[in-house]
Amino acid sequence: MGDEDWTDVVFTLDVACSDRDALDVTSNDLVVSNGAWPGVRPVGYTGDADGPPPPDAPRGILLVKLRRGQALRLKAIARRGVGKDHAKWSPVATAAFQYLPDISLDARLAASLTDAARDEWAAATPGGVFAHNKVSGALEVVAPERARFDGEAEAKAEELGVPGLVTITPRPRDFVFRVEGTGALPAGGVVVMGLDIMERKLRALHSALEAEPEE
Repeated sequence: MGDEDWTDVVFTLDVACSDRDALDVTSNDLVVSNGAWPGVRPVGYTGDADGPPPPDAPRGILLVKLRRGQALRLKAIARRGVGKDHAKWSPVATAAFQYLPDISLDARLAASLTDAARDEWAAATPGGVFAHNKVSGALEVVAPERARFDGEAEAKAEELGVPGLVTITPRPRDFVFRVEGTGALPAGGVVVMGLDIMERKLRALHSALEAEPEE
């Protein structure tokens, strides 16, 4: 038996609209015809692997609407794969990585600016990283995690005649990793599984290097 026999789950559909004006065909009308992966079902599936769903089964995902006299017969294959082979198997919609910043403001240079200039400088950086405290008159870092290392804050400081007002450097050991899932797997589970795979690959590489004769 080939690998494809173990990674494919076959669904069949055979419905006809003959005794009513319209028929909603849903995921519950699919029949699972492969027992290799008995746990693989459409989301919310309440059908029967050996036949169509009972009449009182909860409504499934709408697939198509049939009119009187119409019929539909098809075979569908759910195939297991990984995102490395094709994006359709990726459980991640977006993944973003960024270092957390070290931000240092020069209070002396900030004090030399007018209130209007402080407002202008704080508003020049996207994301609301900085703010002008109207009570104390000071410039403050209010959202350091939004800093993008794009040079906007430094460029605006030079434009206002206060180069060196701010210094922003990445912290190489501290970072934020954001993962947005597609719903196929929990985002946290994707990260843990990725780390497990990386660990296995590193262990395999380490074993291969130890097996190599020393030069």
